[in-house]
Amino acid sequence: MQRINENTYIGKTLVTCAEYQPFIDEMRGQGKYYQPDHWTSYQFPEGQAHAPILDVRPSDAADFCKWLAGREHGIWHYRLPTSEEAERYPLSSSAQSDFGYWIMGSDEEEFGFAWIGNIPMDANILKLPREHTRALNRDIDLSIDLAQAFLHETQTPNIRLSILDTLMNITILQERIAGRSPAFEGIRIVKERKKS
Repeated sequence: MQRINENTYIGKTLVTCAEYQPFIDEMRGQGKYYQPDHWTSYQFPEGQAHAPILDVRPSDAADFCKWLAGREHGIWHYRLPTSEEAERYPLSSSAQSDFGYWIMGSDEEEFGFAWIGNIPMDANILKLPREHTRALNRDIDLSIDLAQAFLHETQTPNIRLSILDTLMNITILQERIAGRSPAFEGIRIVKERKKS
């Protein structure tokens, strides 16, 4: 870890699959599931122990930090970096390019994202074959129609966005499972001394 000051340290790398696996295992024993959605098992893929854990939800990254703090039982607290820390202490893009990691927003319920290297094209738009694009557009149109009908009935303005957001998450997951869209959302941790 890189020292920020006498009370705070920031990770020099992203959390690896092997470092994240004990969290998956312990939480699974409690009936909670934190493995990346596109994994086909509860164990990281063979040969990926030292690779960064990717496709982690921001809330899962925050829960991982809380889990680390709970295991320490000492004077240390773990959290995600702030945007200022990510900017002041960047990770080397040569070692881990085209990845990024979750950062804290203005409060613990908000999250941002920091890129390590270049923003990959896959992060900006899903590159789908034409037949998939047509099907996706059809699904989006159907979702909009359903959302509009539901909105007309309930007058709830956030339903449409929620349906579209869910549809996009499902589409991204399908593309990652099929190997057509890489995962790039990792975890970087900050270790800081608890305030007395």
